[in-house]
Order: sequence, then C-alpha cells, then structure tokens
Amino acid sequence: MRVGRSMPPTPSAPRVIAGSIVALTVLALVLRLACIDRLLPHAPEPDAFLVGQMLELRGEPAPGEHADHWERYPLLFAALMAATPAATTVALDELPREPRAAERALR
Repeated sequence: MRVGRSMPPTPSAPRVIAGSIVALTVLALVLRLACIDRLLPHAPEPDAFLVGQMLELRGEPAPGEHADHWERYPLLFAALMAATPAATTVALDELPREPRAAERALR
C-alpha cells in the first residue's frame, strides 16, 4: 500500500440498510400489484344472513324457511342497518316532470 494514496469512499452502513429497505419495499409493492387479482373469486356466493338479521330486528318476515339468521354474524352491523330508515322507492312514471316537484315527491 502506498502512502499518500487515499482509498475510495465506501458507502456507510446506514445508507446501505436504508437502500435495502427501500428496494425490498418497492419489490414487494411491484409483486403485489402485478398479482393483485390472482385467485380471487369471480362469482362470490350471495350471503343474505345480514339482511335476514336486519329484517328480523325490524320485525319483518325474513326470507328463507327455517333459517337461523343469528348463528353466522355478530349483531352490530345488522342492528345499525335496522336502526336506519328503510329506503323508499318511487317509480319513474310517478315522478312529475318539473325538477322541483320531483324533489317534493321524494320527501
């Protein structure tokens, strides 16, 4: 080794660690986004148990014969749905032609 000749600077350990973490994070993000829809169900099973719980909490008849709607899910979400007012529907031919009258009809 010659005297007076300096060694090339080496990257410091924290900089290498930070670069490695960023590289791994970017790699993980790329892999997740590239395969985000792989093996997802394309035809989900219809699940009416929450609707049945909500209807029974409102005192309305629930669909399905001899279905026990209390066994599958906790009641918090069904109770929140039952506490909200039921949606009202109006046929399009029943609505008046003027916009302001349509707003009054929906109230």
